Amino acid sequence: MSYLHAQNFGLDQFQHGVPLHVEYSLTEAGKAMLRIYYEMAKWGSVYLGDA
Repeated sequence: MSYLHAQNFGLDQFQHGVPLHVEYSLTEAGKAMLRIYYEMAKWGSVYLGDA
């Protein structure tokens, strides 16, 4: 997750309380990559199966 945050694809928001709670979300840049991620997953399912 720290890599995504460093590349401006992800955000983390700490919620105060006990226990500590962190919410993760995608930036606009991260959301724009979702289509590519889905296509890569689809390709992997077809050509790599459950490997």
